Amino acid sequence: MRQSNPNLDFIFVHVPKAGGASIVDAIKKKYGADLLLDYKDKIVDPNALYNADFKAFLDLDHAQNLQGKRAVAGHFSVLKYGQVQAANCACILRDPLERMMSNYFYWKGTKPNPANRFNAQFHIEKPTIEEFAHFDLIQNFYTNCIFRSVDMGQFDYIGDFADLVPHWDLVMARLGLPAERIRRNVTQDIYKDYHTEKSAIVSNEKLMGRLRTLVKDDQVFYEKWVMSVGDR
Repeated sequence: MRQSNPNLDFIFVHVPKAGGASIVDAIKKKYGADLLLDYKDKIVDPNALYNADFKAFLDLDHAQNLQGKRAVAGHFSVLKYGQVQAANCACILRDPLERMMSNYFYWKGTKPNPANRFNAQFHIEKPTIEEFAHFDLIQNFYTNCIFRSVDMGQFDYIGDFADLVPHWDLVMARLGLPAERIRRNVTQDIYKDYHTEKSAIVSNEKLMGRLRTLVKDDQVFYEKWVMSVGDR
């Protein structure tokens, strides 16, 4: 756990495709200009410093970007701000196969990002869902990417995507955020065939079995650390 006398109110590690857009909207509403949005690390790009030399990445003085801020949210490792004290540190996890499929279709619906070589390559090669799942930083997104080397015990709250719709008010109360229903399905918004194509994958039992096997380490991680809204 993070110690008392913090210099931030809130650290939110936004796990991509796990309902984080809704949470970040609420954080924006509460903190406004006092919030730092941190989405620049390109955590699934193997060529980014984050993956090419994780130690060198962590050695940088990231905390200087938090001057004058009360909260930070984004796609980053919590180790990035390892020397920063915060009153509340939280993240939301999602079933890893569901998260990976949403990530896949989200990228199908967006334009190539030249600054992210893996994303640019994705749009050139147009991989199948199974080919996408074989990429290590996708297959092991929790264990070898966003939570690499992280002591999950430092989080004050590790929520479950599955709780967001039925227990939205409780999740928001636990996070100390405004509870207006601002949930957004970003993947569906930008890729109109999301549900149709996803249904075709889900109905293929052999394919789903192979995909489940690929994400088995992340599944163990997810089941170990996710907690219900009533925990902690």
